[in-house]
Amino acid sequence: MAKGFQKGHKINLGKKNAFKNAKVEVECEGCGKEFEIYFYRKDIAKFCSRKCYQKSRIGKMPSNIEQLKKMPKSPKAYSFPKGKNHPNWKGGSSRFYKEGYYSVEYIKWRKKVFERDNYVCQGCRANKVYLTAHHKKSWVKYPKLRFILSNGLTLCEDCHKLTDNYKGRAKGK
Repeated sequence: MAKGFQKGHKINLGKKNAFKNAKVEVECEGCGKEFEIYFYRKDIAKFCSRKCYQKSRIGKMPSNIEQLKKMPKSPKAYSFPKGKNHPNWKGGSSRFYKEGYYSVEYIKWRKKVFERDNYVCQGCRANKVYLTAHHKKSWVKYPKLRFILSNGLTLCEDCHKLTDNYKGRAKGK
């Protein structure tokens, strides 16, 4: 018996690469029948079929009729609540990526901000780095100021991370 195999496991060595396709025989916890599986699944596979697994679950189901009635009947009952009842609800504000950030109007505004600032970061004066057109007033909180040139500022990624409304950290600004 090879080193590392548990007692009771039989090895079925293939022709090439013995351990690549090695199979072992395991006893089913449901019916007691021996079945063959790949060696790497020996700790996972405990049943020879789905039917045996389901039979083993019968004794673990709630026996009380009241408990059965309380159990959800459909997978939808397990899904998260939507809208105001969702734990991450923030009052209906959204980043509007598809509606705004990819619009022609946004792309034009971004280009104008870069041109006005001469493609230089206004925080550290770096150039030839990745630049971001930063909104001084939040994109979500001030929708009327989204495409106003004076609300934009050219920043490098490091300076942009230091702003108070980076990645939705806006607290009313």
